[in-house]
Amino acid sequence: QAVTGFSWPQWSPDGRFLLYQRSSGPSGASVWAVPTSGDKKPFLLAQPQNPQAKIVTERLSPDGRWLAFSSTDSGREEVYVTRFPSGSGRWQVSQNGGIFPVWRSDGKEIYFIGSNAPVQLHAAQVNAMGDEFQVESVRPLFPVPNVAAIGELFDVTPDGGRFLLPVPPKVGSPPMMLVLNWTAELKKN
Repeated sequence: QAVTGFSWPQWSPDGRFLLYQRSSGPSGASVWAVPTSGDKKPFLLAQPQNPQAKIVTERLSPDGRWLAFSSTDSGREEVYVTRFPSGSGRWQVSQNGGIFPVWRSDGKEIYFIGSNAPVQLHAAQVNAMGDEFQVESVRPLFPVPNVAAIGELFDVTPDGGRFLLPVPPKVGSPPMMLVLNWTAELKKN
């Protein structure tokens, strides 16, 4: 019997929906939403396109019209976008691997971490015209530290000017002190 798990809840910007991941076992994680009023019946929003894949992370756009998510459909994690709340349409944002999509507050850029070495933060300039979505350009921004974190790997200020990233502590060896002729100090007492 597969164990079903629920994780990564987030509210839609208007508070009308609660999104979450639902999974059964090691693969098959998908994104579901439940309305906060009315019949409150959960509905499937985004799912992998093959049975061995899973959706790893997701984030709603600031205007609540689009959902960016990363999925392992191609065999490696890539970033995609679909309409919200219908879940219709699917546009690929990253081309060479991408994880942890995060929207700029005006919805005109999606930031994600690339999976190729060296690991870099990327910015995808996007344009949502009515019900159509277009990726205009993708560019690397800067290398990011290679750290494993639980939860979000980074976040961005509303203007996209600064990023908050976990940085591993600088671990150095403590200074070593060598005392020579220490037995002479014992003889003085």
